[in-house]
Amino acid sequence: MEANERNTEPPQTRHSQRLPTLLSALHLLYVGRALAGFVADEQSPPPPVELDVVDATIEAFTDEIRATELLHEAAILVGDLA
Repeated sequence: MEANERNTEPPQTRHSQRLPTLLSALHLLYVGRALAGFVADEQSPPPPVELDVVDATIEAFTDEIRATELLHEAAILVGDLA
Protein backbone atom coordinates (compact mmCIF):
# COMPACT_ATOMS: atom_id res chain seq x y z
CA MET A 1 0.00 0.00 0.00
CA GLU A 2 1.31 3.44 -0.90
CA ALA A 3 1.55 6.26 1.62
CA ASN A 4 -1.33 8.07 -0.09
CA GLU A 5 -3.69 5.09 0.33
CA ARG A 6 -4.04 5.07 4.09
CA ASN A 7 -6.98 3.40 5.75
CA THR A 8 -9.14 6.22 7.16
CA GLU A 9 -11.77 3.97 8.77
CA PRO A 10 -11.71 3.93 12.55
CA PRO A 11 -10.60 0.66 14.13
CA GLN A 12 -13.42 -1.80 14.80
CA THR A 13 -13.86 -3.63 18.08
CA ARG A 14 -16.56 -5.93 19.37
CA HIS A 15 -18.05 -2.90 21.15
CA SER A 16 -18.19 -0.60 18.13
CA GLN A 17 -21.04 -2.60 16.58
CA ARG A 18 -23.36 -1.66 19.47
CA LEU A 19 -22.82 2.09 19.19
CA PRO A 20 -24.97 2.80 16.08
CA THR A 21 -27.91 0.87 17.58
CA LEU A 22 -27.63 2.66 20.90
CA LEU A 23 -27.34 6.07 19.25
CA SER A 24 -30.37 5.37 17.04
CA ALA A 25 -32.42 4.35 20.06
CA LEU A 26 -31.31 7.48 21.92
CA HIS A 27 -32.33 9.70 19.01
CA LEU A 28 -35.75 8.04 18.89
CA LEU A 29 -36.15 8.64 22.61
CA TYR A 30 -35.31 12.32 22.15
CA VAL A 31 -37.92 12.62 19.39
CA GLY A 32 -40.48 10.83 21.54
CA ARG A 33 -39.66 13.08 24.47
CA ALA A 34 -40.10 16.19 22.33
CA LEU A 35 -43.42 14.95 20.96
CA ALA A 36 -44.68 14.01 24.42
CA GLY A 37 -43.76 17.48 25.64
CA PHE A 38 -45.73 19.10 22.83
CA VAL A 39 -48.77 16.93 23.50
CA ALA A 40 -48.62 17.66 27.23
CA ASP A 41 -48.45 21.42 26.57
CA GLU A 42 -51.33 21.56 24.06
CA GLN A 43 -53.97 19.32 25.63
CA SER A 44 -56.26 20.37 28.41
CA PRO A 45 -56.42 18.60 30.81
CA PRO A 46 -53.00 17.08 30.20
CA PRO A 47 -52.86 13.33 29.68
CA PRO A 48 -50.85 11.26 32.11
CA VAL A 49 -47.60 11.49 30.14
CA GLU A 50 -44.80 10.17 32.31
CA LEU A 51 -42.01 12.47 31.13
CA ASP A 52 -39.91 11.51 34.15
CA VAL A 53 -39.86 7.92 32.92
CA VAL A 54 -38.79 9.04 29.45
CA ASP A 55 -36.09 11.29 30.94
CA ALA A 56 -34.79 8.41 33.07
CA THR A 57 -34.68 6.13 30.03
CA ILE A 58 -32.78 8.77 28.05
CA GLU A 59 -30.30 9.08 30.91
CA ALA A 60 -29.88 5.29 31.05
CA PHE A 61 -29.22 5.11 27.29
CA THR A 62 -26.74 7.98 27.54
CA ASP A 63 -24.88 6.15 30.32
CA GLU A 64 -24.85 2.94 28.28
CA ILE A 65 -23.44 4.79 25.27
CA ARG A 66 -20.70 6.37 27.38
CA ALA A 67 -19.79 2.99 28.88
CA THR A 68 -19.72 1.35 25.44
CA GLU A 69 -17.52 4.14 24.07
CA LEU A 70 -15.10 3.67 26.97
CA LEU A 71 -15.01 -0.09 26.39
CA HIS A 72 -14.37 0.54 22.69
CA GLU A 73 -11.49 2.93 23.44
CA ALA A 74 -10.01 0.52 25.99
CA ALA A 75 -10.19 -2.32 23.46
CA ILE A 76 -8.31 -0.18 20.93
CA LEU A 77 -5.63 0.65 23.51
CA VAL A 78 -5.00 -3.01 24.33
CA GLY A 79 -5.19 -4.11 20.68
CA ASP A 80 -8.42 -6.12 20.99
CA LEU A 81 -9.57 -5.34 17.45
CA ALA A 82 -12.25 -7.17 15.53
